[in-house]
Amino acid sequence: MNFNPLEKADAWRRTEIVSKLKGFIQGEKTGLDVGCGSGKLTAEIGEEFGMKTQGIDLKRPKSKSTKFKLFDGQTIPFENDSFDAVFLFDVLHHVSGKTARQRLLSECSRVARQSVILKDHYYSTFLQKQYLKLVDSLTNFLPLVSTPFEFIKKREWDCFDYSKKEYWVSMGIPNIMLKIEKNPVKN
Repeated sequence: MNFNPLEKADAWRRTEIVSKLKGFIQGEKTGLDVGCGSGKLTAEIGEEFGMKTQGIDLKRPKSKSTKFKLFDGQTIPFENDSFDAVFLFDVLHHVSGKTARQRLLSECSRVARQSVILKDHYYSTFLQKQYLKLVDSLTNFLPLVSTPFEFIKKREWDCFDYSKKEYWVSMGIPNIMLKIEKNPVKN
């Protein structure tokens, strides 16, 4: 039996994200996972929440566990309002430059009917950023994923217009999850 620490870490990460999503998904029935990687998390979200899910990424996953479509990293190949929710899990720090990140977020909003849910990392100190770079290098080396280390500072995440936000630290890695609603209900 082979022990692969990266596979174990990925399985643990998927479990953690699905657990955190329980407080963020509220009636969404369809979801698009932008930057879905292997597609395993996309499939798990579909199973856990009874959602019809679809993944898109720059490269086709080896696994056939989810419905998948290639995309160029800039323009999402779906019509406006195609999905109730659009997910970006640990994707933004792989996008080079603020303009490219804003364009991708605009595309996510365009194809989302109800919400965009983001999960990524943040940093507050120089040492936190260096730790994130190390972990990102190690976890993205074998799948050959671009790692420009475009991590966003905690205070910049606080400027996003969100309806729900949660910060947590896991294995020394600071994480954030945000829900951005397209048409939030005003009280």
